[in-house]
Amino acid sequence: MRFHLGLFTGLTLPLLFACPSPAQTAPTAADLGAAYQLFKAGKSTEALIKYKAILAAHPTAELQQQALFWSGIVQESSGLDDDAIASFELLSSTSPGYRWPEVLHKLTMRYHAKGDAAKEKYFLDQLKLRRGASSAQADKARADLLIGDYFKQTGDWTAAYQQFQSIQASYPEHAQDILFQIAYTAHSAGKYTEAITAGQSYVKKYPASPQFEEAAFRVVEDLGYADRYKEALDYLDNLVVNRPDLQTRALVVKADVLLDGLKDPKASNAAAQIVIDANKDPYQVYLAKYRVAWTTLNWLHDMPKARQILTEILPLYPKDNLAIEIASDIASSYNTEGDHAKAALLWREALTKYPCPVPEWDAWIHYMIGHAYMEAGDKDAAKKEWNDLAITHISDSWSDAAKREMKRWAK
Repeated sequence: MRFHLGLFTGLTLPLLFACPSPAQTAPTAADLGAAYQLFKAGKSTEALIKYKAILAAHPTAELQQQALFWSGIVQESSGLDDDAIASFELLSSTSPGYRWPEVLHKLTMRYHAKGDAAKEKYFLDQLKLRRGASSAQADKARADLLIGDYFKQTGDWTAAYQQFQSIQASYPEHAQDILFQIAYTAHSAGKYTEAITAGQSYVKKYPASPQFEEAAFRVVEDLGYADRYKEALDYLDNLVVNRPDLQTRALVVKADVLLDGLKDPKASNAAAQIVIDANKDPYQVYLAKYRVAWTTLNWLHDMPKARQILTEILPLYPKDNLAIEIASDIASSYNTEGDHAKAALLWREALTKYPCPVPEWDAWIHYMIGHAYMEAGDKDAAKKEWNDLAITHISDSWSDAAKREMKRWAK
């Protein structure tokens, strides 16, 4: 039986375990290290060739296991799902005890990526079964963490939160990571009260954590989502007392809270302007300028001034997730002024030029393109845009809004 391993075509199971011939030099850990360095340097093809050479040179069982495992990792990162599956399945069948939590998790995720729900479920069940049967605490911990990661990667945030919450007391050696995951998954699941509690606990317990800043500012975000805006402002003030290095970012976030929560555009712009004037952190200055532009556009309704700021900052970080919002706001400014044709053109350009991080944004922009066409009197173009939206975003609220608009036309 032959196993297809991408660049390993032609290797057979007996060959992998065969003894080296006298003329052949057996591979060493240094060879594995060299392959890993190639992978780390972004040279995936070269790394796979190196792993192929290791396997062809009849390595020891230990080296073979490592070479197969890392072959799967490289293939996975290269988008070679079938090849990665072949490597991990071969490893699972020939060395079922080797890093089994990771191997079963990888197989679960690769089959998920392929849309094979039956095999995805099979390997997830295997992961859960082996976790339950394992007597090794380290393996059980790794399996439980990876089950939580599976739910995260597949977007089942409630299940992920429940998984991490259920294992919190089981693995004190992973307490820091588990608490962080509880806060993160609660936030993503919309459980903001639980997210605030876990996030505040994490920040208090682990002030030296490299994830401290992320956790602290997520607490502020969650307080906002929970409509606890004054608490969010107090939290920011207390945060910078102990961490003055976070002052600049805290001011940008404060500007958000002042506007979105307390509806105070003057105070919001004042906080953002401090960051702009200090000009210490280019990215935070970019965010502060966007906050001022957004307030000018949506609260002060000064379209030319808002557009000037937005046009200035748009080229600064074109790959940033915020870029499409900035481009969209420029389009909105023209739409508000009545230049609907230009607005439609700019919205369409925004979708082609900048990354769109969430489907809802894509749906909203398509809806607005249709709406701009409608305002311009081109109902045929609007109908085509909204019909396309209904097909590509079947269950989105903006798709539903477009359908309602078209029904009104038909009356």
